[in-house]
Amino acid sequence: MKKIFTLLTVCLFSSYLFADSGGPDGYGYTWKDSNEPGGPVYNWIDILSKPTATEVKLLADDNLRGPFYLNFNFHYYWYDVTQFWVGSNGYLKFNDLSQLAAPFPTVPSTELPNDYVGPYMNDLVFATPGDTAKCWYWISPSLDTLIVSWIGVPFWSAYPPYYSGSNTFQIILSTVDSSITFQYKQRTGTSPFGTCTSVGFENNSGAIGLQVLPYCTEPPTSYAIKIYHPQNPTLEVTDVEPYYIDNPGTGAIFLPQSSTPYPITAQIRNVGNTQVASVPAEMEIKDPSGNVVAIDTAYTDTLDPGESVLVTFFDNLIPSSLGTFKYVRVKTLLTGDGVPGNNNEKLEVVVVDTTQDEIRLGYDAGNTNQITTVNWAGVGGGAGMYFIPPFYPVQITKIHYYMYFGNGVPMAARVWDDDGIGGLPYTLFDSIYVDGSSITDFAWNDFTLDQPIVINSGGFYLSWNMLGSGQTLGSSTKDPFSHRSYEVFNNAFSPYRFNQDQDPMINATIEEYSFPTGTGTLSPSDLKIDVYPNPAQSEAYVIYEVSNHDENVWLRMTSLSGMKLLEMNLGKQTSGVKQVPVDLSGFASGMYLAEISCGGEKQICKVIVTE
Repeated sequence: MKKIFTLLTVCLFSSYLFADSGGPDGYGYTWKDSNEPGGPVYNWIDILSKPTATEVKLLADDNLRGPFYLNFNFHYYWYDVTQFWVGSNGYLKFNDLSQLAAPFPTVPSTELPNDYVGPYMNDLVFATPGDTAKCWYWISPSLDTLIVSWIGVPFWSAYPPYYSGSNTFQIILSTVDSSITFQYKQRTGTSPFGTCTSVGFENNSGAIGLQVLPYCTEPPTSYAIKIYHPQNPTLEVTDVEPYYIDNPGTGAIFLPQSSTPYPITAQIRNVGNTQVASVPAEMEIKDPSGNVVAIDTAYTDTLDPGESVLVTFFDNLIPSSLGTFKYVRVKTLLTGDGVPGNNNEKLEVVVVDTTQDEIRLGYDAGNTNQITTVNWAGVGGGAGMYFIPPFYPVQITKIHYYMYFGNGVPMAARVWDDDGIGGLPYTLFDSIYVDGSSITDFAWNDFTLDQPIVINSGGFYLSWNMLGSGQTLGSSTKDPFSHRSYEVFNNAFSPYRFNQDQDPMINATIEEYSFPTGTGTLSPSDLKIDVYPNPAQSEAYVIYEVSNHDENVWLRMTSLSGMKLLEMNLGKQTSGVKQVPVDLSGFASGMYLAEISCGGEKQICKVIVTE
């Protein structure tokens, strides 16, 4: 795994050879190892021989894959988890908001990410040419056990062949007793850069958990650790949070300048183990000048543990001021909240002038003063940003990178579609080779695409890829932050480890795209769409109007990241208002896009789905 030079950590390693046990944590979890009387018996389970085992594909360096579904409820702390993500660095997460990378935390920590189980968190790497690293998972036919095995996974190295050592270990989740077991079959070598191993687990707020082995301790082989769920936990935790604003992950949004109100929604979640009465959630908006332009409070109904609800505020955001809004903040104000550290969430909103021929999209608010840097050791590293345009269709014409230090090293500037699994990059639209001698340090470097790239829906990614060591990209530390940032290794994208307080400085220039003559006879005013009711629950009606046309009308439902969830061919239509029912029973609570298209034109409407 790549390292940021300024964060290189050197640790002293110890060998853990004596019997031990530990806990309880604040909730009551305890653990024992296989050398302790009454502890678990080491018994490696070969899941590759089981016909229903599934390979976790596309793991790379510093990334995670998922979600994978358990098909059963696993009781973890006071809540149940039904899905998981697998981290290349030796951990499972029960949400996908961010990934774990070096330097690895001591456990527990309220710093993001939270809600994970780490049998061997270290600087591991997949997909390096020549290594044989694999990861598989297996769910028992009785639906009571999950086993995930990391097999022959080496440590990352900055030097050829870019990996060293090997590690084979597994994690077992059992619903029989809600236990978690770590097993270590084989280990050779240590991280070439002295990265400290962390073994532990924590809850969804990071306020409770256990560092199972002392930090920087290497577990022996033929060794097991079992973590026991408390029999009768007595700890009562009152904790609610604004899980996200506007969209899962609270990703920044671009809006066209207008006087049209934009509704603000927030998902409020009870992450404690006690029922809470109506939760007040305060929303505050500061415009680009820092002036408070809206304050409103919405209230939830009673929330059971693990329950969440989408609230809509009465006051809206009016995107009449150009620039980056200081923030849209949502804060929960529950009296007696035991974990106040997760009570705030901020959304970045960037308002752009869509009357201009060229529109610059960026999350840095023009900042060139409050800057840190992105710089990976070795080769193959990079950074990326995700953009959802403020309207469709658009064409990408230019891409921009603030290079802090080029050092004569070449780079690649790349544009990607978001057509991969989970809305991640897959199709490479364009790649520009940039000679190191042409890079201007401490400045924006601008590149015009040979062929503009048309975006009809969803979004796109831009990446900066180092083609040699010593290159440095600027990263803005001026808030608010987009939560749209990624780190890249050999074209594998994963959430940027510092996405809570940095934004790599990558911009795009877009222009309105007009379909060539002959691709359709509609004008935008001929095509209309609405959704009723909105917010909706299990069903809604898409109401649309289209003039007489000799081409098929299509209805699509997508996530905000552009993932297609539903597609219907409504056939050729005559003039008039039509409506079509849409089954939303399989949609999770959140924000979606409904799109009507015909003859090269389209109109889009935002849809809110509630429980």
